[in-house]
Amino acid sequence: MDNKLKEYRAQTAKDHLADSRSPITKKDIRHLHYFVPSEKHSLMADFAEFEKKDTVSIPTSSGKQKLFIRYGLLNFTLEGRAHTLTAYLSTRIGPGSDHFFIPFYDETNGVETYGGGRFMDIDHSLLKEGKLPLDFNYAYNPWCAYSSGFNCPIPPEENRLKVSIRAGEKAYTGKHRKGSKS
Repeated sequence: MDNKLKEYRAQTAKDHLADSRSPITKKDIRHLHYFVPSEKHSLMADFAEFEKKDTVSIPTSSGKQKLFIRYGLLNFTLEGRAHTLTAYLSTRIGPGSDHFFIPFYDETNGVETYGGGRFMDIDHSLLKEGKLPLDFNYAYNPWCAYSSGFNCPIPPEENRLKVSIRAGEKAYTGKHRKGSKS
């Protein structure tokens, strides 16, 4: 595993423990699991920015809606087939507003990974000359994978991949909590 990915995963565990809202406690860290890093799941995608950037409402696990901006399409090839994901921007200012938000489903959901889909955040500054690195090794579970009581976006239909992405975070093996810690 490269050092950057190793540091990212270690920082994720620290962030869980440092955030009072996080459903993960110190004893839960052992229940976070990841696929072995995969070079084939780290690729460069063609990025096509939408001319018109619509604000869309995405349903969440709690039944509420969250607003996002449909910013562009990521086109890439994996397993010999062409795939597309939509990149979104948060409508909120603050943490996460400098990242593309990419919620997705793939054929591992509900079997090897969390059934509600996984997410990726990719820094805007990595977009260069119409290319954006897309590294599924950084895919993570939303907090809803660990506990109910959170308001997690449900990946839209346009971000449902017809391929197994065996990279990033696997299904949580600890006890699913009722309600959030906040």
